[in-house]
Amino acid sequence: MRTAVLVLDDAGLSLLWPDGDTLTGVRDEPGCALWTGDDVVVGSEADRRSRELPRNVHDRYWSELDDGALPPPFPEGWRSLELAGRQLETLARSLPAGTTSLLVAVPGSFSGEALGRVAGLVRATGLPLSGFVDAAVAATACTSPLQGRVLHVALGRHETVLTEMEGDEDGLGRRRVEALPELGTSTIQRRLVTTLSSEFVQHARFDPLRSAMTEQRLHDLVPRLLGPASERPAELRLDTADGPRVLEVDEALIARALSPLTSRLSAALRRRLDEGSATRVLLSSRVGWMAELTGLPGDVETTVLPDDAVATGALAASDQLTAGELARRLRWSVEPVA
Repeated sequence: MRTAVLVLDDAGLSLLWPDGDTLTGVRDEPGCALWTGDDVVVGSEADRRSRELPRNVHDRYWSELDDGALPPPFPEGWRSLELAGRQLETLARSLPAGTTSLLVAVPGSFSGEALGRVAGLVRATGLPLSGFVDAAVAATACTSPLQGRVLHVALGRHETVLTEMEGDEDGLGRRRVEALPELGTSTIQRRLVTTLSSEFVQHARFDPLRSAMTEQRLHDLVPRLLGPASERPAELRLDTADGPRVLEVDEALIARALSPLTSRLSAALRRRLDEGSATRVLLSSRVGWMAELTGLPGDVETTVLPDDAVATGALAASDQLTAGELARRLRWSVEPVA
């Protein structure tokens, strides 16, 4: 008997299962689809080719999950639901034989209707759906038990989700959810590409946006900047037909490029903290690197959760989950992981 966890995070979907003391599987598959002219490709392949055919990209299907027809150049009859289904089918091929149970973790911004459609898609692929859980609750329930209110922050492809929860001696429950639209990895990527291309023009006398090839290469370099300052490269090297172009990158450049986004996130966090009694903020690993840019008050305890916290929490709570209802409250895990 084997249980797997599907983490529906459109910034990077993961399908994981236990392998001894670790989790293995597929990680960080972008919620992105591309019409090649012959077929639809999804995930990493679509993302890698997104600048070659920018008008052929659709990356909002996990937030839409509807029956509306996709605009050209997608073939007539293709819908968001079918793109989501195609990605699920692709992920499902990686599951090992003997998988008897699938748990699905979703962001708190998912509606009841969206959950129903996800359930239908999962069952259509033949996967054994066993339960739904709020991703923030799962990630937090596997930390050291805490008392009082806590605010969880997760960064998706097109939104940031703030989830306020309250813990007691028995477990943790969700109180309310706020989604910040157009504050996700897609917006961060665009702002950094725009800023970096301007810097390349000014300091290297080269415009990466002049060709799809160099624009794609610049897009591929950006994720290297999305991490703690101590781990970011001091320069970016962009290979071109005329030789390599090198640009120095420092903390000030990143802060300036993302200032409108980090200011908006900081304001939302401060507002939520002021409205309640939460004094602890838990950041998903995808958003953790932004903590140093948000300028939160010194009396707020900030913790960056492990990469696989959602999947770990879902697996630990598997006996509490059902396929017919989204779990918004969980008992604390027996063995804390943070």
